[in-house]
Amino acid sequence: MAGGMEFSELEAKRKHHGQLMSGDGGWHGVPEMQAGRKRNGRLNEGPASSFSQTRLLLVTSSSEEELPDDAFVEPEFQSDDWSVASLSSPSVNGRRRAARALARALASFLATAFSYAASSRYAQMLCGLCQRHQVLRIGAVFATGLLRAVQFLQLNWEQLAADIEAGALNPRVADESVRDAVAGILRPDPELARFVREECGKAEWAGILARVWPNARYLEAVITGTMAQYVPTLRHYSGGLPMVSISYASSECFFGVNLRPLCDPSEVSYTIMPNLAYFEFLPVDDEQEEGDDEPALVDLARVEAGREYEIVITTFAGLNRYRVGDVLRVSGFHNSAPQFQFVRRANMILSIDADKTNEVELQRAVERASALLRLPHGASVAEYTSRTCTARIPGHYVVYWELTAGVAVDKEVLGGCCLEMEEALNTMYRQSRVVYGSIGPLEIRVVWPGTFQDLMDYTISRGASVNQYKTPRCVTFPPAIKLLDSCVVSNHFSAALPRWTSYD
Repeated sequence: MAGGMEFSELEAKRKHHGQLMSGDGGWHGVPEMQAGRKRNGRLNEGPASSFSQTRLLLVTSSSEEELPDDAFVEPEFQSDDWSVASLSSPSVNGRRRAARALARALASFLATAFSYAASSRYAQMLCGLCQRHQVLRIGAVFATGLLRAVQFLQLNWEQLAADIEAGALNPRVADESVRDAVAGILRPDPELARFVREECGKAEWAGILARVWPNARYLEAVITGTMAQYVPTLRHYSGGLPMVSISYASSECFFGVNLRPLCDPSEVSYTIMPNLAYFEFLPVDDEQEEGDDEPALVDLARVEAGREYEIVITTFAGLNRYRVGDVLRVSGFHNSAPQFQFVRRANMILSIDADKTNEVELQRAVERASALLRLPHGASVAEYTSRTCTARIPGHYVVYWELTAGVAVDKEVLGGCCLEMEEALNTMYRQSRVVYGSIGPLEIRVVWPGTFQDLMDYTISRGASVNQYKTPRCVTFPPAIKLLDSCVVSNHFSAALPRWTSYD
């Protein structure tokens, strides 16, 4: 889910293109990922009541209906809390009245849903602490979900310890169903409260997960694609626990499993299970012939090792040649069954002129540039996203960086990071910069700490799932861009041209 898009773009994306439909991407993680969804129009009791039965800790939850992260709705009618798309109606006034009524209803529903979600997260963490010796797995759908859980514990450990000591849930958790579920688990425990205060009150949180949950055997989350950048941070907090990504799935269907769950995160491959759907593959590295809309689809049995494909599915539920939007690379075979590594999202492209930069290239450039921050300053890039800016000619890439809090980095180093990113980008980008002058200097905009949390909150307020949220690596939705720009602390540009030769 590479970034925001307007409603009209999303609808166009979902229409048939020839015989192919477009989707919003897969997750590759835990089977429990749908635990917090709504069923039959009602919110689940949620994982808060499940600790005594399942003996595992699911540290993220979702009480909202799953929506793609880039499913932004183009607002036509606004209320204080919600905006909705235009509604079909014989009269404009009638349409507006209907929109306002729907906006009020949605605002009321969202207030209840998000209140439940916050209460559920707090209750899960509290129950996880109360039953810390029974927790065998620490899991979330995405690696970012695990890191948000650690951040949640950092922000709330004092209140959690107070509740454990008193044996009573604090009044901020107002949802009665959550309170009733926790009441069966929470008892006064001064010893545990003292332990939480001692461990969480330390300045160093390295290995905190293994210390708080000593019987946990592994972390389970998506750690492939852009999630791979969070692996070092997870290792820091996990205390050496293995990181496991068991399965590969999406909203539309399950695709396959990881037959070597304890392998290194960089080696994760998924074996496609042919009984789950009918799978076809669209080559993404073929030159298209003139007049052809798409390259020819390839069956599962005819994929080639080392090639990259976009996965296309036909499901038992009725989807016909549906483009999920994930690009996979054939990494090998298990017997005759192909194994795939997740590479990137197909629709995340930065382009000003003839250049095309995908999320893999962008991540590689950010990692290379952020290395300049580590040695002299001890800083790092906590989060990033990007967009193209064509307000001036020539247009240029804009990359938003949120740096680790409390670390100052001088302008010269950040200017050098801009040039280092350009050096890491593809040949066509550098040729356009150096030879044609059709792309301007790359710009890094440093934003306040917490900006990407605000971006997540905004995305969720528009209907995205808490449990499936991923930071978009490319933003195009104007309100999201406005939010990022309002949090900019400093701007930095490349002071020189990147290297380029005709032999590149």
